[in-house]
Amino acid sequence: MAPHRSEAVEVNARSLPRELARAYGRRLRTDVRTRLVTGLAAIIVAVIAVAVAAMWPSGPEESETSFKTGKLAALRTAPDRVPKQPAIPKDCGVPQETLKALVRGSSTTDACSWYALTGGNSKERSLKIGRGTGYFKRFPTSLRGPLATLSPHPPRRLSGLGDEAMAYYSVSGMEGTGLVVFQFRGETFTAAYEGWDGPPADPAKVEPLPEKDALAGAMRAAADLATALGAPSRPVEQDTPAQAGGPAALKRVPKPCDTVREDTIDGLAAGAVPQRGTEASLSDAFGATTDSCVWGASRYVPERDRTPHEETRRLAVTITSIPDREPGFGVRAARTDYLALHQGARGDGATVPAPEMFSAVAGLGEEAWISYGKLAVLPGKAATVTFRVRNVLVRVTYMGSMNIRTDKLIPRDQALRGVYTAALDVAEELQP
Repeated sequence: MAPHRSEAVEVNARSLPRELARAYGRRLRTDVRTRLVTGLAAIIVAVIAVAVAAMWPSGPEESETSFKTGKLAALRTAPDRVPKQPAIPKDCGVPQETLKALVRGSSTTDACSWYALTGGNSKERSLKIGRGTGYFKRFPTSLRGPLATLSPHPPRRLSGLGDEAMAYYSVSGMEGTGLVVFQFRGETFTAAYEGWDGPPADPAKVEPLPEKDALAGAMRAAADLATALGAPSRPVEQDTPAQAGGPAALKRVPKPCDTVREDTIDGLAAGAVPQRGTEASLSDAFGATTDSCVWGASRYVPERDRTPHEETRRLAVTITSIPDREPGFGVRAARTDYLALHQGARGDGATVPAPEMFSAVAGLGEEAWISYGKLAVLPGKAATVTFRVRNVLVRVTYMGSMNIRTDKLIPRDQALRGVYTAALDVAEELQP
């Protein structure tokens, strides 16, 4: 008996009976047609898949289309030791005794403004209490401004009134004016006392209010206001600059575009090219200089709905430096400006809406704060850090969008830690 063999045996159609051969032939032809149809269908499906993929991209991998967040520093918040912004009280801080002595029989023409015309219209007196604006907001910090060199009545430095103060006398037309300006906790206040004596019908006989009387009246009203604010209120003339022995101004101030490390930029706005910005100055002090740098980047990310969306990132650094016009001037002016910026950003005075988040922070210069909320000049929301190093003020802002069509922003925590990380780089470059 032959052994069993499991190999397949080739079938010869000629060796089969005629009926079996016919059936086997039909089966062979059917299998060939089936195989041809199946192969053709597979080819058609593959071609369609390729065409659909080309028309409807599924999108590259995450790492190729969206911004990767680098290592971010932990946010170090700190107690807020900046005092609340002082405000002029409703009664203007001037008692009735002072009003009777300076503007007897006066009528109030406006808030904190009094006017009197007596002696048969031969004596005019007016008193105004207000907040310093424009140049006078900065003027108390230096005697060497334009008024000191151009005026025949040089301004006088005062001590014992607020944090810093000056007195100034001027004559305009028939009127002689005494002006006292003092700063307290970052805010600037003014007291102006002016008037003339003589028949107005004969201008040649009209005499401006003398310098001694004008300045005495202004100092009295300013001292009353300072008392109401809880500030030092005993003004006396002083010849030497206040705080002349304080810290000196920084000798080297870097360019903003050189202050943030490349790895930090890669983690916040990868691919961004630094460009000189046009950010607003952080100080209106005389002689202050401002420079800024902006890193902006955007990427288009394909979507299944065939409409790609755009992601954006923006980092900006602004540096304002205030030079020493006299010993200690830059630091004092920067300190005053910082207080005003801190109080304003915190919402003191209700001039602007309070931010969604605000806190003092540690690790940045002498004093610093961080906030999150809407910006006045750009859409969306941003994280902002402002800090001071001696005579230099710095502001860093960071914002980003996950989808500008839907206004989807990067998470708030990411924005806050991102701006704080960049600010640490800037602070390191500003070390004295």
